Amino acid sequence: MLPVEGRGNRIKGEIYDVNEPMLEALDQLEGHPNFYRRELIAVTGEDGSTVDCGCYFLINFRKDLLELPFQESYHFEGSHNLQFSMPSAREGVDELEERRTFLASVINI
Repeated sequence: MLPVEGRGNRIKGEIYDVNEPMLEALDQLEGHPNFYRRELIAVTGEDGSTVDCGCYFLINFRKDLLELPFQESYHFEGSHNLQFSMPSAREGVDELEERRTFLASVINI
């Protein structure tokens, strides 16, 4: 998510209860706190109840990303209906090159 108040959609998504080792692994995966920053936000459930959840926000992003279509839902399979897999588990993928390409596409340099 992009940390811009008042922009975007309410997003349907998933909430996970994770232990400290898993949270540390997620922080490493997301590059917290240097690439994405984890922050607590109030999330409203379908029943109207709220819970504070850690969400990752992309920092130092290119402003033109705000002109792209906003997502309406987010789940582990993604809008492409493919389950997430680590780059190292993908056949023929150079993980370092994939990260460089992704970083160049989203950060403000």
